[in-house]
Amino acid sequence: QRQLEEAANAARAARVMLQIEGQGAFETGSDPAVAPARNALQDQDGKPVGRLVTLRPGKVPPAFVELAV
Repeated sequence: QRQLEEAANAARAARVMLQIEGQGAFETGSDPAVAPARNALQDQDGKPVGRLVTLRPGKVPPAFVELAV
């Protein structure tokens, strides 16, 4: 968890979610955050092992919230 927090701070990410198959899900950071970047994680053989989602600091504009509801 500490390493995830350090990596999130180094990347200036507002929020990071890490899911690793067989090991669980880990999160750090808080809202508000926008612009998620999703990346599939693979092992050295190219097999999927999880997912990494990072979000940048920011707020969703009110107009977008109204459209999304």
